[in-house]
This record gives sequence, structure tokens and C-alpha cells, in this order.
Amino acid sequence: MEHYGVLIKKLDKVFKQNFDQELERVGLTFSQMRVLRFLEDNPNTKITQKDISKELDIQHSTTIGLLKRMQEKGLVTVVVDEDNRRCRNIFLTSKAEEISCEMERGRTIMENRVVASFTEEEKELYTWDKIITNELIDKTNDFFKKYDISKNCDNINE
Repeated sequence: MEHYGVLIKKLDKVFKQNFDQELERVGLTFSQMRVLRFLEDNPNTKITQKDISKELDIQHSTTIGLLKRMQEKGLVTVVVDEDNRRCRNIFLTSKAEEISCEMERGRTIMENRVVASFTEEEKELYTWDKIITNELIDKTNDFFKKYDISKNCDNINE
């Protein structure tokens, strides 16, 4: 059996590729959808380019290109912050708000495809809440903080 990290990476890749195909109908990529979701989930918060880079775990230069393409599509506006001219605040446009239900439809279709071959027992056993939770992410992050495996692998099997 392959290592868990490899399997998770493969699942992530397959999911993104298939989700990109579904989102193509509305002219979005998976990354663009993630930006829109992040902005939607934080409606009364100033969101900067730096916030988006951190949320998507991408380089600042990648974020700039991503936002430029989204501006060209009329999905976001980028406005210089009045209080800090070095910052750019990102806002949804009405066009982005209109396609929100299409994004949700795409997400639902993808999730249904993922579990389509599962039996009812497997669906109960492998609920999304158990597979993908903040607790799992937190535990993984705690592990990597506890053991700086780039320097020392002695304590990994504790």
C-alpha cells in the first residue's frame, strides 16, 4: 500500500482536475472558486492579496496573476486600502455573486461523483466529517511542529 501522504496527494489532484472540468462551465478554475468562497465566507472583513495568498497557500506573485485574471473576468475588484496604500483589498462583484449558486452546484456534483460508488455502509463509515476535519489537519500540523522531520527523523514512530 502506498503511503498516506501519497494517497492524499493523488486524491487531491484527481479532485481538483475533475472540479476544474465542472467549473469550466461557468468559466472558473478551482483556485478562482476558492478565492470566491473565501471572499463570500468573510463578507464584512477587509481581505487583502496577502490574506488570499495565505488562505490558498500560494506565493504572492501567483496571487497577483490569479486576481488579475479574475478582474479580467469581472469577478473581483482590487482597491488600494485607504488606511495603508501598500495593501490591496479584494471585493466580489455582482457577477461573482450571481455565479455563486453555480459554484455550489458544481461542488455538489463533484461530491456526489466521489461517493457514487460507495455503498450506504461505506458512506456512513467514511463521512466527510470524519475524513476531512479541522481536527485531522490540526493533528497533522501539530505532528510536524513537534518533529522537525527535515532535521531529525529519530522520534517519528512515537
